[in-house]
Amino acid sequence: MAERALITGFPGWLTGHLFRRLDELMRLADPPAWAVRLAHVRWHALAAPGTVSIPACARIDAVVEGDIRDPRAVADAMVGVDLVLHAAGI
Repeated sequence: MAERALITGFPGWLTGHLFRRLDELMRLADPPAWAVRLAHVRWHALAAPGTVSIPACARIDAVVEGDIRDPRAVADAMVGVDLVLHAAGI
């Protein structure tokens, strides 16, 4: 079973840049090990309230609406997650 990861800060500049760069690296003949590991992760995104209507990129399986400043929302989003990549701007 693939690892599940949560990325915060969706849909932000950093999350978009990370997934675009990951796609670029995976097209290389010999991608870096970190890119190979992250390419096979099932991503969930924690999105700021009101931004869930923005379409997720192909790598994101699910978008969870919640405020990164709300400990309960973050805890709920982390259920069943193996890895967290914090990319929110706070």
